[in-house]
Amino acid sequence: MASAYWEPMQPTSRHAEIHADDPLAVAIAALVRIELANKAAAGFPTLSRIPSSRIIKLLDYMAMLSEAELARLLDAKARLAALNFFPAPLIAAAPEQLRNAEPALLRQGDALQSPAFSHGLGYFGLRMSRMMLNDPENVAHIAQVRATLGFTPRDDLPDAFVGGVDVRHVETAKAPLLRKLLNQMLRTRLAGKPEKRPGGELVYETLWGMDTGWRYLTEENAARSIDLLDHLLLSLAGLLQRIAAQPMPN
Repeated sequence: MASAYWEPMQPTSRHAEIHADDPLAVAIAALVRIELANKAAAGFPTLSRIPSSRIIKLLDYMAMLSEAELARLLDAKARLAALNFFPAPLIAAAPEQLRNAEPALLRQGDALQSPAFSHGLGYFGLRMSRMMLNDPENVAHIAQVRATLGFTPRDDLPDAFVGGVDVRHVETAKAPLLRKLLNQMLRTRLAGKPEKRPGGELVYETLWGMDTGWRYLTEENAARSIDLLDHLLLSLAGLLQRIAAQPMPN
């Protein structure tokens, strides 16, 4: 999603750095927590449509959690997401401090770096998976490593994104097509522009605390994926309105 913050909190010399336990951050986290809980109760229908290998990891991880563990993770993610609604100068250290102190986030980080989430084509994205399968030396190395594992890595690629097609035959979405679709959507919806980074990377904020590189974008799913981004932006705008309507904490 496009990065955003609450307008009254423009950085000035009068504003000290915001921390996760700041009353305003806590109030925003409470609203974000409701948003995340609703998504969880519905089975994460929107997350499941995001063409991101990291979101696939996140969904698989959350599916492993008990109800209580998931609740604690959503609490932590809401606190972390709330900080993103403030200007960057006011939260220079708070997000990293929270990631290093919140047990649920630490457990998630450890799990997503564990062998169970470090192997399997489903977690690599289209270009990486295709490169690995097209290199005989890589294929031999993968087989050698897997012989030492005590589990079967996830190799299935999401049908929602590739339609059961062999990854070596999937046409990934090219930058000109994505720029065209993005520019059309942003001009229509927001009269806005995405932030660009070196190499043409386009960056959008999320509420889920993940680097959500969309590595399952294909020529076939590009248009509906940009429609999904439009939906995400509208959802964020609605959340911003609810935040702005809240009374300021004393």
